[in-house]
Amino acid sequence: PPGTTYSTFLTISTILQGLLIPLIMIVCGLITFFHLKSMQSRVQPLNADGQNERKVV
Repeated sequence: PPGTTYSTFLTISTILQGLLIPLIMIVCGLITFFHLKSMQSRVQPLNADGQNERKVV
């Protein structure tokens, strides 16, 4: 019957929505976390070089 398929589709859609939102938040958090880590690793050597240049000058 079409009613049961519609109800199962509704339950699946609600479950997917309930799982998708936390998954998207986790993925966004991981992307920002790794991006910040990569930015820090790139910035630290630059800061060291800048300090060395200042010391030399």
